[in-house]
Amino acid sequence: MQRRIRLACLSAVALPALAFAGGFNKTYLVPAFLGCAGPATCAPQRESLYRFDSAVLRNSASRFLVPGKVAFMFEIKGVRDGGGNLVTTNTADRSDDFKLVSIPGQITITGLGTFPADAIPEVVLPLDLKNGAGKLSFKTPEATPPGLVSDGGGIVVLDNQGKRLAVVGAMSKP
Repeated sequence: MQRRIRLACLSAVALPALAFAGGFNKTYLVPAFLGCAGPATCAPQRESLYRFDSAVLRNSASRFLVPGKVAFMFEIKGVRDGGGNLVTTNTADRSDDFKLVSIPGQITITGLGTFPADAIPEVVLPLDLKNGAGKLSFKTPEATPPGLVSDGGGIVVLDNQGKRLAVVGAMSKP
């Protein structure tokens, strides 16, 4: 029972989105910039040396989870290295993969309790690229319990050096 609850909680971590039933929402990710430590403004500096043209997270417009269905899909295009070359990773070598990380929020299961955000580990999904493009999807586990609520959390894309490439946010036209 404890293992089933843990699996359900892990699945909820990866649910900034709900299962694909009744359409989907589209969220464009933005480049990740280094923070500024001082009271003065810092020069903008991207965290990753890589660049991308577009990164899109698609998640359900449905109100409720549907176990066994796609919870979210992610697609990135135009990923280029520091020299401007389109990136291709080796499908047989996980060490060069980019990663999509779903950061947990707070998880509540009706009748069981609320788990603190740090009690549930991040879900890390490997992302291989071919000619600068990659995509992946994540399904809601069949063991998802009724009454599960996930709030907060987020999605981050890491490059193959572990640096943030893309984050959920907003930006205006350059």
